[in-house]
Amino acid sequence: QQQQQRRLQPLKDLPIDLVVEQAIRQLGLIHANPNPETTFTPPVAVPMEQSKLISSVLDHKRFQSALEEWNEKVADFRRFCLMMDDSNNNNKFTPSS
Repeated sequence: QQQQQRRLQPLKDLPIDLVVEQAIRQLGLIHANPNPETTFTPPVAVPMEQSKLISSVLDHKRFQSALEEWNEKVADFRRFCLMMDDSNNNNKFTPSS
């Protein structure tokens, strides 16, 4: 059990904001900011060791399925926003799916 604790300690020490930032970038949410008053910070240089840990977290099977589900919801929301924008501009928008 101590060996497992030593193996997991680097993951526990990993700053969650770095993992979340990378997940958001993978989903492409950085470039889809609906609020122009809010700005996103540029990517932070992450040491290689932390970068590998972040990749291992993001590649985890359960995390991948959560990202896929989140990606679908983001896509649905974007379609909804396009339809609302088009209806406000008196355009007809039909989703391609």
